[in-house]
Amino acid sequence: MKAGCILLFFFLRIAVFGQAGWNIVYIHVNEEVPQFIDHSSPAWMKGFSRLVCNDSMSFSYSITEKTDPMKERKDYGGKVLHHSTLMDWKSQRLYGGSALSASTKKHYYFVTDCKTNPWIFEDSVKTILGYRCKKAFFVTTRWIQSDTSYIPIAEITRVWYAESIPLPFGPMQYYGLPGLVLEVYDQRYMGKHIQAISISPEVVTIGIPAEIKIQTVADLQKKKE
Repeated sequence: MKAGCILLFFFLRIAVFGQAGWNIVYIHVNEEVPQFIDHSSPAWMKGFSRLVCNDSMSFSYSITEKTDPMKERKDYGGKVLHHSTLMDWKSQRLYGGSALSASTKKHYYFVTDCKTNPWIFEDSVKTILGYRCKKAFFVTTRWIQSDTSYIPIAEITRVWYAESIPLPFGPMQYYGLPGLVLEVYDQRYMGKHIQAISISPEVVTIGIPAEIKIQTVADLQKKKE
């Protein structure tokens, strides 16, 4: 019994056991791509992602219409996927996956603190996949050059979240709301529109095995020195 507990501790550095959660698939489309960008560019292509989450953690990663890199395994976080994101809400930590190298021994998670966006809440309501969603947004300023000076351009990021699913998760960096985010529109990234196209309950287990390397900002700075 004692040996089994030690083995379990070694395998899961950051983990929760299977908890009731959700499995959401999103479609990503850029609605304001400048016409001068070549139409073969990925900017014009639609993409997809999957978010799985439970009461304390979430894991999001890219998929296609036909393939899912986690199809054969459900230990979310146990396989490092490039540009995937694991969020530990209780510790307010984000783990970004880096998996460019051919060797899995060189894959790692880059850990940072969660950041809170200055959300402004509205009473607007819409229904997405049968869920009543409310709206929140924030505004950022981008300065562009005009002749010899710069002028400010306001850019809006808005989301729709389901209060009936009181989890603070969402696709990509859109999190921290009082409900699961089901739709996003972000002017900062060529009018990026992200919308949930399926959602279903699922028992979700998320964790990072102890053998996977975790890098910090300090670690990366040392490598550059």
